[in-house]
Amino acid sequence: MVPALTTGLFALVCAFAAAVAAMTIEDLRGDTPTVEAARRELSLVLDEREYLMLQLDVADARLNETAFENERLDIEAQGLLTEIEELTYQLQSMVVETYVIGGNSDLEFVADVATTNDLLWRQSLLNIQKAESQAAINRLSALRASAAEDVLVIIDKFAALRRTVADLESQIDELNGLESAAIQDLTVALAWDRVAIALADDEGWGIAPADKWANLKFCESGGNYQAVSPSGRYRGAFQFDIVTWQSVGGKGDPAEAPPEEQEARARELYDRRGPEPWPKCGSLLY
Repeated sequence: MVPALTTGLFALVCAFAAAVAAMTIEDLRGDTPTVEAARRELSLVLDEREYLMLQLDVADARLNETAFENERLDIEAQGLLTEIEELTYQLQSMVVETYVIGGNSDLEFVADVATTNDLLWRQSLLNIQKAESQAAINRLSALRASAAEDVLVIIDKFAALRRTVADLESQIDELNGLESAAIQDLTVALAWDRVAIALADDEGWGIAPADKWANLKFCESGGNYQAVSPSGRYRGAFQFDIVTWQSVGGKGDPAEAPPEEQEARARELYDRRGPEPWPKCGSLLY
């Protein structure tokens, strides 16, 4: 019985070792970009934003020059300019509002109703909008017809520059979001590089199998990457305290870090210290 038991245990150990050996750092990091690729993406975003910021400075300067031209008009021309701008803005707002409440067509807007009263209300709303927009269009056409050519040139120039500024600001806002994403990708890539360095040391604990790792995560936090212990001390899916998180390269709050970064930091911690950082749940990694 003893030799058979010994043989069985030996086979189990061999199977466990084979399962661990079959998993590599590439398996763990999945689709995480390389550090080089992440840095290249961040550099492209920063370069594009710098270029757009320069364009915005130029557009702002031209807008200020045009505003100065407005101030040199006589009082009557300035009043005409102001009213034309207000009517133009009013019509643009009507277009946006009609799209938001009406979708792509009046038919869709009136068809999506629950009661007769709702239908009547929507039809009335559309009729009011059409009447108001037509009145604004007529008034705008009359004002532009009465305006001198030099006033119209300034109005159109000013409107075009404001659209340019708004478009550039929108693109820069989008790039700010892309910068945050690129920084996050770089942080995660660097974290996985730290794991690779740790695993290169043959004296470490290595890689725990995926199923056991999932059990540890569920035991610690129910698999919730935003989990915070009742005391507030332990945070994230693997319930890091701040000191331990920082010891493996983490910054800020572990519970606010992306899941990929938490996974990498936890993997490095396990390779360096084994199950010891998780006194209650660490035994699940055996």
